[in-house]
Amino acid sequence: IQFHVVGHPCLLAAARNEGVRISHGEYICFMDSDDAWYPEKVKKQVELLESRPDIPLCHVYCHIIDGESQVLYVRHKGVMPPTGICYRELLRHNFITISTVMTRRSLFINDQIWFPCDPAKDKTGEDNLFLLLVAKKYPIGLVPDVLGKYRKHGDSACDHLGWRHSPENVPVYRNILRSPIYWEGVVSREEVVLALEEACSSVATDPTMHD
Repeated sequence: IQFHVVGHPCLLAAARNEGVRISHGEYICFMDSDDAWYPEKVKKQVELLESRPDIPLCHVYCHIIDGESQVLYVRHKGVMPPTGICYRELLRHNFITISTVMTRRSLFINDQIWFPCDPAKDKTGEDNLFLLLVAKKYPIGLVPDVLGKYRKHGDSACDHLGWRHSPENVPVYRNILRSPIYWEGVVSREEVVLALEEACSSVATDPTMHD
């Protein structure tokens, strides 16, 4: 295992992109510092990707765990579509947890799909934006097993950004609407506006329904 430290302050998206650039393997996984995997995660995702060369990215279900690593519930249970085209579903709500993702390295190197990291507009929601770029072009794979652990507590990086306290990241939807690269040729501008309106209205609902 090699440990690489980015020697300058940068956005999380830029750090992930740097990790991909210096990697050598065929497959890439992402792991936030407070999350965890079950032993079979990598094996089952490699099996899916090797059986489906048309799919460049897959994910799994994960448990929500608390600060003491106690399992609370399954995240996004019952809302994740099976393997296949899922752009519209992903636009309405990001149901993919980045710590559950495995991608082909070729997705970055050959397709040039990277985590957006413009400091002026991409300070949060880089996972959503990256996943939309992928789903715009390819089907997404799902291993329908609980193979990850996503920690929910007040000390996580995402909590400090504040997005967990509102059901949908409204600023990200505004960024998507202003940037046709994320939707042009797949859905209409009206559909993106509708997704933004739904995100705004969902702020008034119970945030725990969207964890």
